[in-house]
Amino acid sequence: MMYSTIVIGSFFLIALIGVYFYYFQKLKSLLKLKYKEDYQAIGSPTLVMNSTISNNLSFQKYLSSKQYEKHNDEQLNKICKRVYSILKVTHILVGIVILLFVLDALQIL
Repeated sequence: MMYSTIVIGSFFLIALIGVYFYYFQKLKSLLKLKYKEDYQAIGSPTLVMNSTISNNLSFQKYLSSKQYEKHNDEQLNKICKRVYSILKVTHILVGIVILLFVLDALQIL
């Protein structure tokens, strides 16, 4: 039972990460095109090449503090809200999967 729960959770997490990549690319392109100063202020984030802890924290702070709302851009607001929601759900799922692995390893469940 535990193993199947971990596998299902992991597959769901992989699918969610794919959706995140899609929206992250849309957001990055929009910021680069229309809001270069914001894009540079958050460290010109990328998924791989420039993905540092500092850039990730700046990017998450940009989303959580809703700094994007100052532009009054409906498309930007919509994408940012989706990316932030996906990030929150992903963090929760990663925590649950790790907890299940630990509980399984300790044979608690």
